[in-house]
Amino acid sequence: MRTYMKKTLIIFCFFFISFSLSAQYYSIGEDPSSIHWRQINTPDFRVIYPSAFETKAQHFASILENVYHYAGKTLNHKPHKISVILHTRTVASNGLVSWAPSRMELFMTPPQDTYAQDWMEQLAIHEFRHVVQMDKIESEMPNLFKLILGEQAAAAVVGAYLPLWLMEGDAVVAETSLSHSGRGRLPSFEMELKAQTLEKGIYSYDKSYLGSYRDYIPDYYQMGYQLVAGARKDYKADIWGNVLHHVARNPLGITSFSTGLKKNCGKNQNSLYWGIFDDLKQKWKEDDNQLIKNKYERITRENRDYTSYSFPFYVNDTTIFALKNSINDVQRFVLIAPNGMEKKIFTPGFISEESIDVADNRIFWIERKPDPRWANQEFSLLRIYNIRNGKLFEKRFREKIYAPSLSFDRQYLSFIKADDKNNFSVLIVSPVDGKIIKEVPTPQNLFFITPTWAEKENVLYSVALGKEGKTLIKFDPFTREMKFLLPFSYNDLSGPVQKGNYLFFNSSQSGIDNVYAINLKESKTYQVTSSRFGTMDPQPSRDGKKMIFSNYTANGFYIAQMFLESEKIREADPSISYEGSLAKEITQQENKVLPQLTDSVSYPSKNYSKIGHLFNFHSWSPFRIDTDNEDVRPGFSLLSQNHLSTAITQIGYDYSIVNKTGKWFAKFDYSGLFPVLGFSLDYGKGNSHYNRITQYRNQIGQVVRIDTSSVGFSYYELNLDGIIKVPLNLTHGKYIRFVQPEFRAGYTNIKIGSSVPTGILHGNFIPFTYRLYASNYLTTGVRDIQPKFAQAADFIYRHTPFGDFHYGSIMSEEGTFYFPGLLAHHGIRIYGGYQMKNSSQQSFSDLVEYPRGYQNIINENLFTLRTDYVLPLFYPDWSLGKISYIKRVTLRMFYDHGKAQVPINNSNSRFIYSFNSAGAELMVNCHFFRFIIPSTIGIRESYLLENRSQVFEFIYSMNFTGFRTFK
Repeated sequence: MRTYMKKTLIIFCFFFISFSLSAQYYSIGEDPSSIHWRQINTPDFRVIYPSAFETKAQHFASILENVYHYAGKTLNHKPHKISVILHTRTVASNGLVSWAPSRMELFMTPPQDTYAQDWMEQLAIHEFRHVVQMDKIESEMPNLFKLILGEQAAAAVVGAYLPLWLMEGDAVVAETSLSHSGRGRLPSFEMELKAQTLEKGIYSYDKSYLGSYRDYIPDYYQMGYQLVAGARKDYKADIWGNVLHHVARNPLGITSFSTGLKKNCGKNQNSLYWGIFDDLKQKWKEDDNQLIKNKYERITRENRDYTSYSFPFYVNDTTIFALKNSINDVQRFVLIAPNGMEKKIFTPGFISEESIDVADNRIFWIERKPDPRWANQEFSLLRIYNIRNGKLFEKRFREKIYAPSLSFDRQYLSFIKADDKNNFSVLIVSPVDGKIIKEVPTPQNLFFITPTWAEKENVLYSVALGKEGKTLIKFDPFTREMKFLLPFSYNDLSGPVQKGNYLFFNSSQSGIDNVYAINLKESKTYQVTSSRFGTMDPQPSRDGKKMIFSNYTANGFYIAQMFLESEKIREADPSISYEGSLAKEITQQENKVLPQLTDSVSYPSKNYSKIGHLFNFHSWSPFRIDTDNEDVRPGFSLLSQNHLSTAITQIGYDYSIVNKTGKWFAKFDYSGLFPVLGFSLDYGKGNSHYNRITQYRNQIGQVVRIDTSSVGFSYYELNLDGIIKVPLNLTHGKYIRFVQPEFRAGYTNIKIGSSVPTGILHGNFIPFTYRLYASNYLTTGVRDIQPKFAQAADFIYRHTPFGDFHYGSIMSEEGTFYFPGLLAHHGIRIYGGYQMKNSSQQSFSDLVEYPRGYQNIINENLFTLRTDYVLPLFYPDWSLGKISYIKRVTLRMFYDHGKAQVPINNSNSRFIYSFNSAGAELMVNCHFFRFIIPSTIGIRESYLLENRSQVFEFIYSMNFTGFRTFK
């Protein structure tokens, strides 16, 4: 039994490695083709960047070199030189490290919700730590694996064996221990885990890491930081370097990670998790018992499921606005009455961080608007919703703008602007038509965060981020006069709003995010709230007597209200920066915080040629890796992806086990132009057979016996295929929209031997395909199995106008429609498809789906209608040891109808064949062997009504598209 289980684990392990290999062509999209690229080569990095970013690229190259000498210490490794691609055209802020090919890709625009650390320094430390991790695995693993797989060897080992909480937790530890800031110093970064632990208890390891549809789970960055930092505190600073070394040296060990962990601390993943979180629970409980907690009036009603309210504003004396997020729904704008009753008023799209203001019965916010073609270029969409009449005003800005705020006299709407060179300014526009009135660069290029207009004058109060952390300022955008209201510190400051003599804001100074206030006349700072877990978004009332804010619990932020009584407010020292004990200990292990750069080194730079860097062969394998179909077959592959992710190349040999023949192939896709171009070629030998009839005659010539035998023959086949398509992202608001027209031309040449009888198909075959695909999907919530509303249409026409033989033509029309069901998270899906073939002998394969349970019905016309009703059955959160973790069980019931016009052999007549099926699919959403990519596994039972028979099918899939790893 143990031998069987071991073999089973090896099979699954190899299966996951295969999927890791097939998913290595990871692209985040393309930058506009008009960008002129340059490069800087330092001793340890090649920085590739848009030419307009020259000055900041030079500075960033110096930051990277500074980080290089410190960030690998506790992992005991200095990595090889790596390419770094800087993207400057997105509104979103992010970064990732990917292997195969190895590179860092960074989005340079800083976010409005950033903490007290320079964005470029934060990116450099966090993402470079990932480079150290990956390069350590690649450098220390046996050379044989690198010889066989290239860079994919390290990528496969990390993807199959190392938990992401380790990778991301270690990077958060690095950004914290090597700087004066970092997420490990933010009380908000442990707030969710702390609240969950004290109010709901410690969840299982599998649930905390792999997630849940039943409960809200903090992300694995937060979990990972506590585990990685906790293990360093309890054992030694280099524990994780030793664990990575063990995994690298044992790349085929099923339990390499757990074994390496046991060797260094005597515990596996599960026992380490429970040990650290039991200690955290005890510490958090002691801190909680000593905390002076104030009770606040609760405005929003308690919810059974996780529901969180942010950006509360007084609309009037009796109504409050908020942005509502729930595990049960997509985010909504809601109005809340004094009794807690809610009214949904609008569903926004992808809101930029910290970008909502409510004033004068209007809601102002900024959404990210994607470029139709270029994924790495975004615009800002200003949207203004009138609460009274429901009218919506929109204006798209090419500028990257954030944090709208309406002035007290309603004349000006201000934003923070970041240009493509990371120069920051205050942009003032008209709230009526969005016309730009004035642009004012920020002094010293400080990054302003969520500025708001003063109560009775045209000046702004804002958080400002500089080299020494955050501060609060008063800024006049018309005279450019600036006054510092607090000393710079590494406390996390946010949400300033002025009322009377006080400027209210959020701060992490006490070790818990609370509301503070500056007395603007006395220049004294006071702590206003004393929350158990944390607050955000303070908003005083019009008369200044009370204040609302978001207050956290394990079930999300609720809106709290308090009366601003001076006897409950106590003075605070704003110069004190909070630093938790865990952050202090891991910082001491590094011996030295990353030194501040006083001056940047000026490195030589030169043009980066797109054509000259079209190919970047990074990996190879003794398999045919079909990235389009996520399939791995015998053969070998040579793989290339350029650093701009615009050119992907595959060359190799594909062997068929069934036919015992193989073919050479080459595939090239280029997406650096407005249309995406693709070309593929394959050539090889194939095997087939024909039936030979032998007649046996007697002496007088009469046929006495006839035998039919199968005779094999071989042929050579050459296939060429070219495609041109234009993928267009037309997403707007809450609807994700996509349109793609495409044209494909093919050429096939089949050569057969002279001994093969006439009638066997050979010669040239030249098909043309025209296609138009379009979809419109409503954004989905966490628990949604499918969209509540969606439409997709697909039109295809294929014919063979040229060549030696013809397949005629085929035309298909398909439509898929989604509707809500009877209860929450239930859904209806309706699919309709019609195809028409025009052919004499041969014909194209069917394009329209069949009713489930049927397949391969010869037809000239085919109509299909498929109807589904899907619902969740339960959310078990079951751990079946290390084998599987089950998150959700769903049921899909269906009834399908089909009608085909079927030709009768040796006759010009046809008959209409109707066929129907009904049945159900029982599906399980789960994770196998704690693999982070979710799987869906289940069984389908189809009852064929005409045949009165049953068909059972096994269903399995892995959802790569629903998973994001960079942050």
